[in-house]
Amino acid sequence: MDKAILDKLIQCYETDMDELYGGEHDEIFKWRALKTFQAEWFRADHPDFLSRFNAATRDFSVLIDNSRMHPRSGVVKLWEKNPDEVERLFCEVLFAADHGDLTLRQEHMDAFVDGMEQLRVAHYPANWSFKQDRHTASAFLAMYAPEDNYIYKSSEANLMENYGAYGFHIGSGEHFDLSAYYRMCDEIAASFREHSALLEKHFDKIRERDDLMEDSSLHILVYDLIYCSKTYNYYNRIHLQKRKPEKQAKVAARQEADEVKRQAQIEALTTQIEALYEALPDVSDISLTNVEVTSRLYGTGMVIEHDLNTIRVQFLGLVKSFILNTKYNRRPSFENDAEVVAAYTEYTSIMDRIHTLERQLHLLAAK
Repeated sequence: MDKAILDKLIQCYETDMDELYGGEHDEIFKWRALKTFQAEWFRADHPDFLSRFNAATRDFSVLIDNSRMHPRSGVVKLWEKNPDEVERLFCEVLFAADHGDLTLRQEHMDAFVDGMEQLRVAHYPANWSFKQDRHTASAFLAMYAPEDNYIYKSSEANLMENYGAYGFHIGSGEHFDLSAYYRMCDEIAASFREHSALLEKHFDKIRERDDLMEDSSLHILVYDLIYCSKTYNYYNRIHLQKRKPEKQAKVAARQEADEVKRQAQIEALTTQIEALYEALPDVSDISLTNVEVTSRLYGTGMVIEHDLNTIRVQFLGLVKSFILNTKYNRRPSFENDAEVVAAYTEYTSIMDRIHTLERQLHLLAAK
């Protein structure tokens, strides 16, 4: 760990604390979210999971949601479709006991994300904004057990790792290592404890308000530093103060430029993917099951199964599958088929583009 750089980041945070915690930034909301979650989640008188979840996360603000992504609303909408499975994914998967085994905890996080994604695809395939990811899973975990968990956000975490020279890699995508990320965060927390004036000021601000909760583990504070260092350009501020040998500076500058380029590509691809998901036609309410169709080859039949742009049709003596796309002119016809087929053709075209971009994003994230 480059302690000098970390200390300078912490000094930036201390200098900005009044502005960060007050006014339009309101970064102090994270400790309000913590108090609300702790007060509501463990109450015994909520009538059901949705009541508990809504009450516990009402102060999450922009912790997991933004103008494009609405994972909190996604939990609510998916609970309405499959309440038992959503509750199971939270209580028996994400919040399952792991006895400090961070490999197991990461498996629980990924299983939660995968399970919620399966529900989203099943019920809201066109709504990208309902997706969960490691960031949302980590936020739920940190609010549930703050003394054991840190909030994780990939681009912010990778920048902290790159600048801090910790001597190990936290990775990303399939190569992400939760234990390495927690190790980095533990080192940041230890550095914070050396800044007694900052901590005194921080806890004074927390204690002067009834709607905030102290976090003696400093885990929320660690995430706030990681987040603010990127959001408020602390890296640029400390870069002006650094002096390195010319050769080392050139190497560092090239590495920094490469990382900036990679992050810009990731953000650009993510924006494109989100825009494409938003452009998908809403086909969630279309159901062709039990619809009568007519085929020039097989005669009259009945749709017995409909899965997005694919239908299986029972004809006399045989079952055939068809793809609903304008380029396949041997598909059977049915009432209002032109409008339905056009919607699925557009849906398939957009999804093909999304899958191409997601493969590119995966390769970039794995670097």
